[in-house]
Amino acid sequence: MNATALDVYRCSKRFRSRKGTAQALQDVTFQVPEGARCGLLGPNGAGKSTLIRILANLLRPDAGQITVLGHPLRWGRHAYKRQVGFMLEDLALMERLTGREQLELAAQLYGLPPDQAAARIESLTRPFEVATALDRWIETYSNGMRRQLAFLLALLHRPRLIVLDEPFEAMDAQAIEAAIDLLHAHNREGATLLISSHRLDKLERLCDYLVVLHRGRVRFAGPIADFCNHLPEADTLEAAYLGWLRAG
Repeated sequence: MNATALDVYRCSKRFRSRKGTAQALQDVTFQVPEGARCGLLGPNGAGKSTLIRILANLLRPDAGQITVLGHPLRWGRHAYKRQVGFMLEDLALMERLTGREQLELAAQLYGLPPDQAAARIESLTRPFEVATALDRWIETYSNGMRRQLAFLLALLHRPRLIVLDEPFEAMDAQAIEAAIDLLHAHNREGATLLISSHRLDKLERLCDYLVVLHRGRVRFAGPIADFCNHLPEADTLEAAYLGWLRAG
């Protein structure tokens, strides 16, 4: 039996404002086995980005227990961070650095020796358009190149767990294909994938496991094949998901 890369137990998060409170997550519980390729689905407002920000230690949950690669998640502590690669909805790139400088800085923070970092940057960026702009300031990048750079930053240090929030947004077809190839390669090397995306055709190519959130709760967690079997007439993940939404 595979070890568990991610164990989320009864995670809850509520946001408060002058207009009242909103329950973003409610008793969210699921596990992702080590080496799995897991898609995270749900309509807008389902709580996907909130959950990913909690995993990245950028938001503090109100309740619950989370274990990442065997390390209990503790607010403000980052024992597991060098083993996880995150791409968040807010890319948070450093606009007045070049793409190369941003990658080199990240490599330094992750403890990669300079020669290894240079080789890794060259091999990672080669299939992407951003490779032609590595010595330009990031503030000059198109949205697509920004997404490519943020994606590559998440993979730079060969993490054991890769967590991506809408990685294919604004990428062109060639970049998407290169990204999918890279993710498959990292998974073959043992990395676990957790990917939130509205591009269901891409998730179906990448993932074998699925977690579906709706109104802050887990509505399904298990193999994609089991989810699709709920609607035998659906021949794609997208058709099964849309049918599931219509069924309420």
